[in-house]
Amino acid sequence: MPLLRAMFTTLLDGAKFRRRSEHHERVWFSLIGFCLRPGFGYPLDDWRVEQLWKIYAHGIQFVNEMQNWTEWWIAWRRIAGGLNVQAQEQIFNDISKYLNPAAARQAGIAKQIKTRGYDDMVRLSATLERLPVDKKIQLGEWLLKRLEKSSEPSQTWWAVGRIGARVPFHGSSHNVVSAAVVSEWLQIVLAEDWKKSPHIGFAATLMGAYERR
Repeated sequence: MPLLRAMFTTLLDGAKFRRRSEHHERVWFSLIGFCLRPGFGYPLDDWRVEQLWKIYAHGIQFVNEMQNWTEWWIAWRRIAGGLNVQAQEQIFNDISKYLNPAAARQAGIAKQIKTRGYDDMVRLSATLERLPVDKKIQLGEWLLKRLEKSSEPSQTWWAVGRIGARVPFHGSSHNVVSAAVVSEWLQIVLAEDWKKSPHIGFAATLMGAYERR
């Protein structure tokens, strides 16, 4: 970890050079997210996350490069544990139009879904454990609705499992979705053919687990 954090500092110092080309930008986000994961656990990590978060408002430069969008979302997913409530809510608000099944039917949004790394947005949304419970429930129900279509990637089941997980990775137990809601989600999961995807069974495991004390 000391080596990774030292590399992070070097990458942050050279942040402006990420705009030299689409390749520089893609690799820079890939590396800096890797070097700061999971966003906490080492001295001054809160400061490091704060510095990197300043870049979020600027977005990416090469917006027509799908792989750059992928690395952008992956970077924020990797450090999600170090992002505060406000930052996680901002990310959720920014990507919700792509996750909401109703909004996704709009022609412009549907086109962007195909080019801006939808799969990685889904995975990122599932790691936002500091979201208020009502937004988590909304998110979970959106994804379950999308899973009614065969075209939805099977990894979305994994995301549903993370959202309904009984034991959060970095969030507070106060933001865990209630057992009553998760029980309803589990009924949907149990009705699926688990042979279709290992993510379905994994989702059930996350939602059915409990923390031993």
